[in-house]
Amino acid sequence: MRRFGSMAVGLFVALAPLAAAAGDGPPDAWLITKAKIAILTSVGTRGTAVQVSTMNQTMTLFGTVASLEDKSKAEKLARAIEGVMEVRNFLQVIASPAAEDADAASDSTLQSAVGVALMTMGLKKDGPLSRSSISVRSVDEGAVLLAGTADSLTAHLRAIETAKGVRGVRAVRSEIQSPDAKAVFRPRYLGQ
Repeated sequence: MRRFGSMAVGLFVALAPLAAAAGDGPPDAWLITKAKIAILTSVGTRGTAVQVSTMNQTMTLFGTVASLEDKSKAEKLARAIEGVMEVRNFLQVIASPAAEDADAASDSTLQSAVGVALMTMGLKKDGPLSRSSISVRSVDEGAVLLAGTADSLTAHLRAIETAKGVRGVRAVRSEIQSPDAKAVFRPRYLGQ
C-alpha cells in the first residue's frame, strides 16, 4: 500500500505541471464566443458565414467572407484575443451576388424587424436572451447598432447572430454590456 501511495504522489507531481499548462489559458468556448462577437461586429455581414473552432488555444476560421479585406480583418481580430496562440485562416472569399443589393429595406423597417426577432428570442422560456435586456439603438443604411445588457457572453453573441440573420441587415455593431465568462474561469487540476 505504501508503494502505491508513493507512486500516486509521484504521478501527481509529474503530471501537475502538464495539467497547469493545459489549464492556464481561457477555455475554448470562451475563445470561440469572443472571436465570433469580434468578427460578426467588425466584418461585413452580407456574404459572411464565418465559423470558429478552437483546440488548445489554436483557433481555426472557416466559412465565407465577401472580400480579401474581410478575410484579413477576421484573422487579425482572432489573433488579438487574449489566450489565442495560433490562428489558421481557411476562410473563402465569395463575393455577394449583386441581386442581394436590390433587397435593401428601409432603416425603420429593419429596426422593427430586428426588434421583433430579438423580442421573440427573449420570450422563449430559458432561451439565451430570456434574462437579457437588448434592443436596437439605431439603424443606419442597414447597419444595426445593438445596445443594452446581456446576462452572459453567449446571450451577447446570440443577439448579434439574431440581428445578423434578419434579411436586409448589412452590418451589426454592438454596445451590449455583458459579463466576461473568462473572469469566472478557474483551471482544474488533477485531484480536484
